[in-house]
Amino acid sequence: MDINQDPESYWNRSASKAFSFDDDDEDVEEDNASLHSSRTEHIFTDDNISEASFDNTANILNLTIRSVLCEADLELILNEQSLDSDIIPKGIAPDEELKLLRRKLQNMVHVPSLKVTATKLLHGKLCPLEVYKSLNDKEELLDEVLRNGDGNAVVGVILFLQRTLNKKQFYRILRNRPKASDHYINYLIQTKNKEAIEILTMLGRHQESAIVQFKAAINGHSDILIKEQKLKQFIVAYSSDPGIIPVFHQIFTNSLNLIQFIDKTKTSFDDEINVDSSVLEVLYSCSSRHKWKDLDTTSPLSPFKIAADYQISPAQFEWTALNERAKSQSYLDLGGIFEKSSWNLITKQKQFHISFSLETAIQRLADLNAPLPVLYFFLSKLSNPNQKLVLSKKVKCTKGIIDALVALKDVQVLENFKETLINGSEERFYCEQALTNVNKKWSTEGLKIIR
Repeated sequence: MDINQDPESYWNRSASKAFSFDDDDEDVEEDNASLHSSRTEHIFTDDNISEASFDNTANILNLTIRSVLCEADLELILNEQSLDSDIIPKGIAPDEELKLLRRKLQNMVHVPSLKVTATKLLHGKLCPLEVYKSLNDKEELLDEVLRNGDGNAVVGVILFLQRTLNKKQFYRILRNRPKASDHYINYLIQTKNKEAIEILTMLGRHQESAIVQFKAAINGHSDILIKEQKLKQFIVAYSSDPGIIPVFHQIFTNSLNLIQFIDKTKTSFDDEINVDSSVLEVLYSCSSRHKWKDLDTTSPLSPFKIAADYQISPAQFEWTALNERAKSQSYLDLGGIFEKSSWNLITKQKQFHISFSLETAIQRLADLNAPLPVLYFFLSKLSNPNQKLVLSKKVKCTKGIIDALVALKDVQVLENFKETLINGSEERFYCEQALTNVNKKWSTEGLKIIR
């Protein structure tokens, strides 16, 4: 095209008729099948290249929509355009409102593609699900949404099925689709506990139903007497269940006992403990009040008795006690938690025992700003010198680093490390003594070998 030519002349001589978005509304009233046929056959059959090329290369390339999109994708695009949101905005012009109402009527008369509807739902758009009348279409719609795995879309379709199907059909669909059941049950647990229990029972998931009933009994009641009464009723009902699980029954019973314990001793906790407190929260509060040098473990508020009465694991007990004592800066009591008297009554030695990772304990104490002697005490219990060296550097414990280097027999590194320490400091003296002891020990060992 000549750049000096009048721009309008191109459109006047163009063989392509421009597409207009202001077509007469009467086209909407045509039969859906003929409408779809005309859109796919007439509009795109002779589609030429856009005005981006002014040298009429379209005739040479013969580029059409079908050369770019396959039939399936073209069908999807056309169907998607017919599923725009049918919400009528305020202040819309009457002719535009008429268009929207006609489109809504068209969607109700002609069932759209399941794939298109599922895509719309997955993108959070509104779709008229009522157009799917048959049971088969409803099941296929649910399966299509399930394949994409979006929980909100799945729940939306399930709620539509629940409204439009009888219970027998609805339950059968849930039984055959465990993934759909899980989404629906999670939704009900947050909104309608009774229906969640009913669905779980129907599906034969009795233990999950029991857990939901248990949570319903202990939650939502601020009055301790009401909570205790509800929990008693639930435990009595669960005890008569033929599928009772002893571990679950023990947990439910312990929860009732804990509520009764809190009710009796609530004046001893200065409002730190209430009816909704967990057993570990009770243990933490009891740990703060316990005299750890006292060997009496029969007191109702003794953390040892709480742990025994409510089957608290040794790891949970020790972790809770370590955190409470460290936060209270009562580090001397840690020995009473982790050191136990041995059977050797003559030497009266104590054995160190910890039920969780020693590395985790050291890191936690460092996070709580425990003093170096406390960190060194726990570092000294590590048997792996490499691990001890790494942790000692991490928590900046000089004595731990020296002990690890001695165990690794790395004299040169130990000599270099000594030079980094301040002259006359305790750490420097400790390092010098360690080097002296190492040299003496190795000399003695060398003489033994020569002999």
